[in-house]
Amino acid sequence: FGEYDAIFQREKAQENPVSLCRLALGRLEYPYALSPAARQDYLDYLSGQDSTALTYLVKQEDIEGINFFLGLGITSPAALAAAQELAVEKELGEISALLLDWQHRLFPVKKKTYDFDL
Repeated sequence: FGEYDAIFQREKAQENPVSLCRLALGRLEYPYALSPAARQDYLDYLSGQDSTALTYLVKQEDIEGINFFLGLGITSPAALAAAQELAVEKELGEISALLLDWQHRLFPVKKKTYDFDL
């Protein structure tokens, strides 16, 4: 497995980003013999490709994969918003609702408070 993880390092410059996202997600989801350094490398790659990963997962309608990926806490608000737009565009109501829920969990809107005491 260490050799498999080392291949990822070499392939980052050459391989299709979607394929690399799939590989990284698979290794993180099934981390047998995954070293802390390799885990961090996969997380770093996915955080830089969060939009690619989420787009792939939405197109696959992979609810478990979306939950797993967003549970890593490495996505940006922009990537999540783009995935939400794609889900709405493709009329994927359940996924759209799921993404909206994650958006509220990961990036809560601060509620305004008012003080009427003068």
